Amino acid sequence: MRYRMSLEASLRIILIPWRSVGRTGQKSNRVCSWDLAACSYGKGMQRHSWRERTDHGVRFYRASHHASSWVLHSQLKGEEEWEEHQPISKVEWEKLREVLWKKYQRGRCPWELIDKIDKRLEDPMNGEGGPGKQL
Repeated sequence: MRYRMSLEASLRIILIPWRSVGRTGQKSNRVCSWDLAACSYGKGMQRHSWRERTDHGVRFYRASHHASSWVLHSQLKGEEEWEEHQPISKVEWEKLREVLWKKYQRGRCPWELIDKIDKRLEDPMNGEGGPGKQL
């Protein structure tokens, strides 16, 4: 028996990986999800997640992009609450840009997001410690 799917459902299956780079021995696990109905080019609300090892343990990061603004949260493994990073520092922008660049190379992220972050990092007025809204 063949199953029929709507176009949106089939695109959602293609574009939303359940676990992106899971269990491959790499240091980070990156996951992306897109809300296809929210934006004209099909990628409105985006969430990007990664993790890194620190002296205090593993820190999880979650960056959300919606309506030209970024919100960054993080937590240490075992904590219950997510800590919001406001304003987002230049080091955190560079980490986010690196994650998005790797996703772009695999076709999982639009170039527009990387271009906006590059412009933000080049602009001295928006550089260190600026709010996420000014992209």
